[in-house]
Amino acid sequence: GPYELIVNVPARILSLPPAEPRLVDPVTLTCSAHGTYPLTFIWRRGSTMVKLAADVFMSHNSFDIANIALSDAGTYTCIVKNRFGAASANTIITVTDVSETLSFEAVADQLSQVVACMVEVELTIASSLMTIDYPFEKICAVRNASDFSLYFE
Repeated sequence: GPYELIVNVPARILSLPPAEPRLVDPVTLTCSAHGTYPLTFIWRRGSTMVKLAADVFMSHNSFDIANIALSDAGTYTCIVKNRFGAASANTIITVTDVSETLSFEAVADQLSQVVACMVEVELTIASSLMTIDYPFEKICAVRNASDFSLYFE
């Protein structure tokens, strides 16, 4: 009779790229892996397992941090396992503190966007004859309102 050849492949990691988010940006680490299913993924930071939290979400082979903090920087390990083996790979999250690295041009660009937004908000309020009791910096999504205080005098 016919024969069936079953090839079982141990788990192995194909890629785990590093991440370089800016402070408070979201970040996703994705561990691409291959092997006979089912594959189980475990994430570690140093010797500690990464756990779900208010701003930490996990899916099959990735995890997300909604608002990255400087304290989230470091080395992360993805471990993938199946019945035939296990593999691991490390990656690094490097967090950039934007407030320290904004160039003059970037600040000017942010200011012009905020001013344009504020003008639009004011025109909208004026045209609808309504009053608004909400700070402009929240409407216009200013990351650090103190940087733009001269526009809120």
